[in-house]
This record gives sequence, C-alpha cells and structure tokens, in this order.
Amino acid sequence: MYCQSPKCKRHEIDRHPCRLYPNRSIKFFLADKQWIALEYGQKAGDVSELYIRDDDGKKLEFNSALDAVNKMKAYGYELFSVYMEQIDKDSNRPVYVLKRK
Repeated sequence: MYCQSPKCKRHEIDRHPCRLYPNRSIKFFLADKQWIALEYGQKAGDVSELYIRDDDGKKLEFNSALDAVNKMKAYGYELFSVYMEQIDKDSNRPVYVLKRK
C-alpha cells in the first residue's frame, strides 16, 4: 500500500507522520466507495498522485476514511489526531493524522 507520487518512498513514509483524508469530490458512480489521499510531506503534481494504491498501482477503494485508518493499523500506524479542514466556504473534511507505532 503506497501513494503514486514519484517522490513517494516507503522508507520515508515509515519515518514521518502522515495525513489521511477522503476526497469527497470523487465518488464512484452508484457506489459508496472512496479513494483516500495519503500525505506525508512529499511533493505531488495533483491529488490523484496521493491516492493510496496497492502494489500493482491500482487505487484502493475504501468504505470510508476510517476504513483506511483501520487498514493502516495493519501496516504499523496508529491514529494520533483528527481535525476538520475547511475545503471551501461551505464544506470541510476530516483529516486523520497517523504516526508509526
């Protein structure tokens, strides 16, 4: 499980806290699955490079951001903090801060 950015290195993710959040602007047609972005300070060209992917590069689908947090526990992360981030004037999203155990 990793992000797609060319700057994204697994050993860097292991050393740094990371932010995990849903991208609510992208929903699957007639489905309740979400793609989740993972940031740890890397540079990315656009948000699609931040989506969590499997080892074959396919975007992983999650039921919710909390589903992704639970999946990250299997990779040795724990939930450190949760806060709301304002996206625009009328909407916000939860941001989950994870750190290595």
